[in-house]
Amino acid sequence: MLGSERQLWSHLSDKPTIVTSGARAGWRGFAFQEIEVPPEGRFDIHQAFIALSMTCGPMKVRRGSARAAFVDVPTDPLMMLPGQEAVGAWQGVQRGLHLVIEPDAIERYIGRSYREGAFRRLQGTEPTIEHLLRALHIDVRAGHPSGAGLGEAIVTALLHHLLTEDAVSAPTAAHQPAAPADVKRLQEWIEANLARPITLHELANERGVSIRHLCRAFQAGTGHSPYRYILIRRVERAKELISEGQLNLRDIAATVGFAHQAHMTDTFRKIAEGFRLA
Repeated sequence: MLGSERQLWSHLSDKPTIVTSGARAGWRGFAFQEIEVPPEGRFDIHQAFIALSMTCGPMKVRRGSARAAFVDVPTDPLMMLPGQEAVGAWQGVQRGLHLVIEPDAIERYIGRSYREGAFRRLQGTEPTIEHLLRALHIDVRAGHPSGAGLGEAIVTALLHHLLTEDAVSAPTAAHQPAAPADVKRLQEWIEANLARPITLHELANERGVSIRHLCRAFQAGTGHSPYRYILIRRVERAKELISEGQLNLRDIAATVGFAHQAHMTDTFRKIAEGFRLA
């Protein structure tokens, strides 16, 4: 299990400053932080989780003994897997983005148990992975206005790009094709729970499938990802309430599940361009 925010950095001699954190997002099985390390320090890593990291600027790292030279570390995404170890030191104040995933969470997200060799090796520049990490960072900095669902969708997409083709291609019970009736029941469940935060984990549990399979089935059945479908339904329901004229915009936002009126307004700009809120 993931420990406290500080426990994630117990392998560092000097504890970093946590700049932003997804601790309040309601995510299960993964954590995300932006941290700033002090000017220098040592690390002794015995990795227990899947860790994906990316520094926001250059820094110098020495691996191994104190006799080794410090070398520049690129800003490309780096990954460490359970069982891997690293000892050394760093120089230079720098911020970094860090995603940590429990091995047991892999099955919930893609329907596969974690196994050695399931992840491909990262090769230098990884534009898609960098883009997804930055998207997760934006969601964390914004305070998760759409709830846990966006972060869950981003991590599912990251895992899809990080895992080898063999790790995600073999069929399992959690990847059986969804019948139209299954998607219809999920749509009904969303409608009944629209006013509260909805997580992809909840939706996947409703049908007993992985989050990755849920996203693929929903896309095939509705033409939208679950996350976007929920936003569209909230917008459509908000339009109905606005037309009825019984509630103010703040109350409408709360009634249909938006975090606040500003979140509803921003979502309308993206999805319902041309519709006047007032």
